[in-house]
Amino acid sequence: MSTYELKKIPAIFLIPALLCILPQQSRAVETIPREIYLEYALASADWAWEHYDELIQRWKLSFDPENDFGYRAPGGLLEMAVIYSFLFEKDGLEEYARRAEAILLSYGDFRTMYPEYAREKKQSDEG
Repeated sequence: MSTYELKKIPAIFLIPALLCILPQQSRAVETIPREIYLEYALASADWAWEHYDELIQRWKLSFDPENDFGYRAPGGLLEMAVIYSFLFEKDGLEEYARRAEAILLSYGDFRTMYPEYAREKKQSDEG
């Protein structure tokens, strides 16, 4: 069937077909209980915390100061800090606050990986 022939089909016939399909799609998505989500978030943050040194070392080995997209700090650290901050607000455990604080206070230190010449570069007017 060509595009031209499809355009001739009145919308009145397509709407019922879509209405039959869409409810099937919505049933496919299951809601995850909040507690399971929070357990997963905590497990993810804990894993990143326990492997922090390894993650930083891997980042240092792959660091490229000539990257076209500019400075790229190690991934996942800010997400870990957000999770710990939220859990501190929720549960009040001081350890979560200490971990979030440690991550945030040390985050800027990764800029020292940039060579001096790259730190002094000015962005051009073109981009």
